[in-house]
Amino acid sequence: MIFLLDNFLTIGRKMLKFDLHNSCDVYNLIEAIFWCAVGVFCLIRFLFEKVAFRRRITGILSCFFVLFGISDLIEINTGAWWRPIWLLALKGLCLGIFALCGWIIYRRSRISQGGQAATKNNGTLLGDEI
Repeated sequence: MIFLLDNFLTIGRKMLKFDLHNSCDVYNLIEAIFWCAVGVFCLIRFLFEKVAFRRRITGILSCFFVLFGISDLIEINTGAWWRPIWLLALKGLCLGIFALCGWIIYRRSRISQGGQAATKNNGTLLGDEI
């Protein structure tokens, strides 16, 4: 068992070629850990969420936050976020999904606030009488 664990760690060190004395590598490693932690937090929220809309959003976000963290680990090996081009596309996809989910959440909250405002004012918007 220890032999397998040692082989796994050796393969991991070979895959992640980072230098702890290089500030860029350390920053990317910290960033990768942060984004993966956010993804795990969203996954926990996903597992315990009862509302279907929030469950879908947190499920999507958890996957893409972890993927974004993994892209930072890949960035350590490539040395740049734009090389190779598929890494740039992956990061762009993740950012696009984050923006889309944020926009959906914003629109959904605006709609629910609008519905609450209409019911608070006797069923009319802005309290105007018909």
